Amino acid sequence: PSTIRAWGLAEDPTTGRVYLPTYFQTSYYIFSKVVTLLVYEGYQLRDNRGIGPKYITVRPKDSKGYSIIHCFRHSEDDLIKVVIVEDLVSAIAIAESIEETLSIIVNYGTRLNTEALYESIEKGDEVIVWFDNDSPSIIKAAEDYGRTAMLFGAGSYRTAPKNLADPKYQTPAVIKDVISGQY
Repeated sequence: PSTIRAWGLAEDPTTGRVYLPTYFQTSYYIFSKVVTLLVYEGYQLRDNRGIGPKYITVRPKDSKGYSIIHCFRHSEDDLIKVVIVEDLVSAIAIAESIEETLSIIVNYGTRLNTEALYESIEKGDEVIVWFDNDSPSIIKAAEDYGRTAMLFGAGSYRTAPKNLADPKYQTPAVIKDVISGQY
């Protein structure tokens, strides 16, 4: 419940949709468990009943179409890893599980967002793309993201193991292992 409140999540019991705010940029300080600088930009409604579109996204026309969550354990100077995920709930799962400094790019889907990718290269040297591996097209999108990261100057990239779904479905131990490269 405190995590739900801290991140601004809500559920509409009449429609079964979950309200997921979208942020321009988010800084999250894991060590103190305090969320700072939540710049609200729009929202996504996620249908959990399987009726209608899975997501309805509302945001300004000039939206960059992604959010950044900075997770600092020590200082900004430590930042070397960037994880790219499809949705806010997956980003929260990582932010609540990790014990190291990194940035998480919330891509709001799997479409290649070159601005988000370029910004991720500015933030870190190692890029980890963790999309839901539920179809060949999603697996290909993750690989394309990684290869493009290398073209943009990333020191390295990797994708999550193909047998794993989104971070939001994983335990904190699995998330730590994937981020550290031990999985």
